[in-house]
Order: sequence, then C-alpha cells, then structure tokens
Amino acid sequence: MERAAVLIGVSKTGNLPELQAVTPSVQRMTDWARRQGIDEGHLQVLTDEKNPVTVEQVHSAITALVDRASVEQLIVYFSGHGINIDSEFWLLSGAPKNVNEAVNVEGSVRLARYCGISHVVLISDACRSAAEGLLALQIKGGEVFPNEPVSGTEKPVDILFSCARGKPSLEIVDPAAAAAEAAKRYSALYTEVLLDYLTGRHQETLHPVEEDGRVVAELRLGELADCLKRDVPARLAAMKIDPKLNQLPDDRISRHTEDAWIARMPFKGRLLSRTFSPGIPAREPPPVTPFTVSEGLVSASLEGDQRKWKELLSLESGGRERGLLEAVATQAEPFGPMHFETQCGFKIRGARIVDTVQRDVDVELLGTAGDTVRVGGLTAPGANVLLVLENGCGVAVPALPDFIAALSFEGGQLVDVSYEPSENTWRWGEYAHAVNELRSLRATIAASAALGVFRLNEEGGLALARRMQYAKGVDPSLALYAAYVYDSLQRRDLIDEMRSYMEGDLGLVFFDVALLSRAPIMGRFVPPFPMLSQGWALLSAYRAQLPPSLHGIEQCRVPSLWTMFNGKGVAMLRKAILSGGIER
Repeated sequence: MERAAVLIGVSKTGNLPELQAVTPSVQRMTDWARRQGIDEGHLQVLTDEKNPVTVEQVHSAITALVDRASVEQLIVYFSGHGINIDSEFWLLSGAPKNVNEAVNVEGSVRLARYCGISHVVLISDACRSAAEGLLALQIKGGEVFPNEPVSGTEKPVDILFSCARGKPSLEIVDPAAAAAEAAKRYSALYTEVLLDYLTGRHQETLHPVEEDGRVVAELRLGELADCLKRDVPARLAAMKIDPKLNQLPDDRISRHTEDAWIARMPFKGRLLSRTFSPGIPAREPPPVTPFTVSEGLVSASLEGDQRKWKELLSLESGGRERGLLEAVATQAEPFGPMHFETQCGFKIRGARIVDTVQRDVDVELLGTAGDTVRVGGLTAPGANVLLVLENGCGVAVPALPDFIAALSFEGGQLVDVSYEPSENTWRWGEYAHAVNELRSLRATIAASAALGVFRLNEEGGLALARRMQYAKGVDPSLALYAAYVYDSLQRRDLIDEMRSYMEGDLGLVFFDVALLSRAPIMGRFVPPFPMLSQGWALLSAYRAQLPPSLHGIEQCRVPSLWTMFNGKGVAMLRKAILSGGIER
C-alpha cells in the first residue's frame, strides 16, 4: 500500500501561549513516518520553527500528494492550537488576526472524501475549546483538500481527536523532569501515548499477518482509538498533577476502516499455527464516560425500552456524566401548551421572547411571560419566523402547519429545537403512541450533541431512520439530527431518502438536509441557512450560497448549538423577511 503523510506543527499563533511540545511532537511523528517506509517524496513536514505556516502551504502539500493519483492512505497530523466554533478549526500562524489562516477541519473532511485517496486519517492533537473573544469568533478558515472531486464515490475519512469537544488538549510538565526545573521538559500527552502504540510498545495490541512469506505486526485503527480513550486519561491520572484535570480522546471512525492498519512493524512473537486469532487480549470494560453514558441512553431509546432508559438516567455518577444525565432529564420533560386553536405555535423555556418578525402570517405573543407564541393564517408548507429575545439576540425558526416548536435555552444558548404535532391535529392520534419514546430519544440526542458526545454507528443510524418515522408522518427535529449522523457515516443515500420523505410529508425540506444531500435545491427549504450551527462550516465545501439579502450574516452568529444571531444579525434578518429578501 502506497502511503503518505502531511505533518503540521504550529507552536505560536496570535496572543495564545507558545506551545513547547509542538516541534518535538512533529519531529517524533516524522521519525515514525520514515520508519514506516514513507519516503521523502510522500512526506510533507510543515512547522513554524523558521517560517509561518499558512493555509496555502498546507493545501499545496496535500494537493501535491493527491495529484500523484497513487496514494492509497494519507495521514494528516496537526499539533498546535485549536478552537471549536460550532465545528473544528486548527489555528495556523496568521490566525486569528487573519480569519482565513486556519484549517476548517469539517469542510476539509467533506472534500477529502472525494479526493480519490482510498483512506484519509486526520490526527488532531489540539484543543477543541469554545472560541473566546471577538477575534476568535470571526475565524472562517479554509479547506485544505482540493475542491476537484476525482471520485463520484465517497471514500472513508477518519479522525482521531486528542480530547472531547469543548475541552483542552493538555501540554503538561513531565513530573520526572519537573524536579530539575532548569530542564523544563514538556510533553504533549496525547502524542506521547499515540506514539507508544504507533511504534509497537504495546505488543498485545498488534495483529500478526503473513505476507509474502514473512510475518508483520499490524496496529489497527479501531483498536488504537479504543486504547487511546483508555490510556490517555489513565496516563494523566498517574502523573498526579491535578485531580480536576481530565483528557478524554474522541474519534470518528468508519465501520469500513476500523480494521484498517495504520502502523506496521516486524513481528516479534511466535506463531503457533498458520491460523491465528487477533493478538489483542480481552480487556477490562471501558470506563464510564459521557460517551458511554450517551451510547447507553440512545440505545435504550432506539429500542423503545423506557424502563431501561429511566434506570440509566438514575445512575449514580459525577462530573460530566452527571451533567449529561441532568440535561437529558430536563430536556425530556414536556412543558408549555400541547395545542393551539390555530394548530401551530412556539413555546420556549430558559429565555423570553419580546418581539417576532414574519411576513404574510399572523403571529401573536401570548401572555406576559414571553414564552408562548401562537401562529395563525399559516398555509402549507410553512413560514420563517424570527423570534427576538430579551437579550437582543434572535433565532429564525420555521413555523410548520400542525406542529408546535419547543425551544430550550441554557446559559443564553439555544440547546434544542423540537417539533411535536398539536394535540388537536390529525397527526397527534398516531404520534401519541410513540410520544414518550420519541421524547426520550430527542432529549438524549439534544443533550449529548450539546456536550459533543453524540455518536451513532451504522446500525444505530439505521435504527434512528426507523424511529423518527411514525405512522404516516416524520419527526422534523429528529430528521435534522439524523441528517448529520448519516453524513458522518457517509450514507448520503439515507439523507436523500429522508429528504424525499420530508418533502412528501411536509412539503418542504430543512436547509441542513438539503445541504448534506448535496443535490440541487428543489422546492421549499427553511430557514435559508443551517439550523444546527455545525452546518455553517460546510457551506464553502459544499458550494452552498445564502440569499444576497443575508450576505455576511455568518459573522453575526453567537455561540450556540442551534443557530442564533446577535443584534446586528437580527436587524439583517428583520429587513430580509419584511422586504421579501427571503421566502416567506
């Protein structure tokens, strides 16, 4: 197999602290790549040791390898500062002063799928903390894979993250060297543990394989990811630096490549027969983490097992696990009116509505609490309604005939939007049979997504496809979450199927679903931009454009799982809606 690697290290960016471990980490990864037999022509090393690292340099390095048309596996490694603005960005030398000098990881992944290389692996040893400050929030970044699809078939792109979303990737003082303060040796914890496996220090994880009359030992990607999730937190705990510090690696690995090898080395064991089993022995059960808690809750919800779901919800736990369970319980609790005379409306909790903006539809803010909105005079397929909040921010949410939209806010962010049929519509009778299971599933997905720990394998994704359909209808909010699940699984066929089902049932399609289907926009789609914030990072890669009346509105977003705008964005949307700059 012809392999290549692009290794990137940026120790200094903007006013952020200079990272001491970046250069040594990249050097060790370079040494490993060479020992793997990746020759100099297939190895690109970009660091800021002497000169700044730019998006154009990274793009050119990757494009040169793609253009060879013979590379079968490409490894792209990054060590440096990272931020999460709804999705992942690697900060290069010119960021954040130059908003384009960052790698848009999610957009790059989408282009990488069609670049023609059979298997791309991204390894990110960078923070995934939320962006802070105006400069960081303006980061746009750029895609570093060529925007020239070579293949009409998607190829696997896998990602290894050094930490969970919203968390830092730790650069820590080595305790052994800390005693000799003058030495000041630093190590990037994740890369240290990663290289232990890549270089074969854990023989029990290697698989012996016969090839051309010799035996080699392979390290497989799925097992590597599992080991990193176990060993990085354990290594940190053993260092006894601060019990409050934690680092839990994350990953997105395709079922098609979980058994793909990522490192090979001479086999040092002894073959007992010509037929042998995998070298990795039975392991202890994985530790309880927000990921495992989320997986258990999602699985119970997909199975419709409310008893099991409630048992899991009541488990004793601490830290982020307890926070997740509490968030799920809160989200699952219904609130507000279950019907309107008009059969359509909005209800919110955790915030207060002070104004609404709409065109050709009757909208009435009920009562004095600012938490209930009745929508009348609505005709199919629906209308965009801007809800303006007490703090000056706003959200644009589609009003759908027969549905009540429930919005949940926490800490000033919109953390969930769910749609349920109004109890006085034809949809409710059939929906009611599954309402508890659907609420538990939606709550689990919403809370898990807000923490960045929502994952589904292909089996779970198919189960979600079945679950979000009830009788002759479709759950609109689950359709949004499902679209991103199917995109991560690279199952565009399921996205296309869901899009068709939504158009047939509701007469429209959400922008996010249309975006991820990558098909020409036909008919109605609402709103005229992504509802889930993670969709904004994909607009460039998917060549999607917003209406001219909303040009620049992406710079008016505020941090939130679901798209929210600041006062400037609210003013822009108000003008666009009232003037007809966007469809009703």
